[in-house]
Amino acid sequence: MGIFERFKDIVSSGLTDLLDNDEPEEKVREHIVRLSLNLADVRKEVGETNALLAKITKRLEECDADIERFGSLSEKAAAAGNQQDTRVFLSKQYDLKKRREELQQRYDEVSATSRKLKDTHNSLVREINELNMRLSQLNSREAAADAQQYMNRAAMERYSVDSQFDEIESRIEADNAAADAEAYSYTDSQ
Repeated sequence: MGIFERFKDIVSSGLTDLLDNDEPEEKVREHIVRLSLNLADVRKEVGETNALLAKITKRLEECDADIERFGSLSEKAAAAGNQQDTRVFLSKQYDLKKRREELQQRYDEVSATSRKLKDTHNSLVREINELNMRLSQLNSREAAADAQQYMNRAAMERYSVDSQFDEIESRIEADNAAADAEAYSYTDSQ
């Protein structure tokens, strides 16, 4: 089935190739979208396989009922002494048993395919959930880092403003000291 090969290709491509690109977050999101599309295909095939299993199961049940019916008819014909009808009914029963074996083989094949599809489905769901969770965690960490950078910039700005205030205060103190010195020298000269 093509779905298994596509799934294998996507998983084997790995995320390392995706992360080598300029915008890894976008590439990861594209990978998640591809996995989601594959998941939709797998779900569709699971539905089709389940419908086929139901159809084969119904045919098996009908075949079992016919085998039992022709077995009963052959017993009744044998009890009545009608060997011609007995042979016809036994021949029909034999053909039905062969048909049942074919149906059972087909059922087993479809059932195995259904199990593989369900495993693939579960694997895709797990991988999509894991990737979404990791992406969410990375986004949260990025938001925390951005907030920390903002806080650092605000602290630096505050430090810058505080140092400007210190500079202004120093200049004012120097001006006051110069004014006091001027006033002192003016009073000394008189």
